Amino acid sequence: MRDYSKNELEARLAGREKRVGYFNTVQQLHQAGMSISTISRKLAMNRSTVRRYAYAESFPERVQRPTGRSMLTPYLAYLENRYQQGCRNAQQLWRELGQQGYPGAHNQIAKWLSRRRNEDAPMTQKQAVTNSPAPHQPSFDLPTTQQLAWLMVRPVSLLEEADRQILSYVCQDSIIDQVYGLVRDFGAMIRTRQAELLDDWLVRCQICPAVLLQQFGVRLQQDYAAVRAALATPWSNGQTKGQVTRLKLIKRQMYGRAKLDLLRQRVIYRC
Repeated sequence: MRDYSKNELEARLAGREKRVGYFNTVQQLHQAGMSISTISRKLAMNRSTVRRYAYAESFPERVQRPTGRSMLTPYLAYLENRYQQGCRNAQQLWRELGQQGYPGAHNQIAKWLSRRRNEDAPMTQKQAVTNSPAPHQPSFDLPTTQQLAWLMVRPVSLLEEADRQILSYVCQDSIIDQVYGLVRDFGAMIRTRQAELLDDWLVRCQICPAVLLQQFGVRLQQDYAAVRAALATPWSNGQTKGQVTRLKLIKRQMYGRAKLDLLRQRVIYRC
């Protein structure tokens, strides 16, 4: 059977409630003596659906069709083995399967990895309840994801007491606590220009369970020299980017129809 996300489950539940409402209405109208055709016109429903609802003894549930075999099926045993070894990087798993002949895209492996982590979540929650006291319910409203992200990237010295309480509450989750520690250390490393801490931070990033942070660390590693130079030197290419943006703005004002000589004159004239 297919595993559905939270949003998909909510949408399916809302759809079922809507169909149940139609079913009850059809039953009431039919018992009142209204014909199938009249009910169909009144509710703007297909007559076959109205007929099925009218003569059904109970609400007809939709039958879940079993999921067929996919191109990922032959590699599931290998994926499970790598997952048990601690690999949570979808890109890495995709590269390894590609060497074994897997023809599919990276997003299929990412979906499998997401479902696999969700399977572990109930067990983790059960163990947490068994081994530790239940966390107290907060006396404040929890922030949205964007608000929480903003709190995490702010320096600790600028946080208010209410913000610290929120972070303390959400960091009861071990994964969020690791993510917050990496985000906090990364911000401090940039603000204080401590390039010598970059290597250790990248290692911690790769063993973090959060896949997005793992991917972020991989991208930093791919451009390692430039990232380290940005931390170690006071120089910035902000002026260059500003001039390029200004040049593009002037070109757009001329709809790209000016030759180089006219563009040069406009750039110099505006200096």
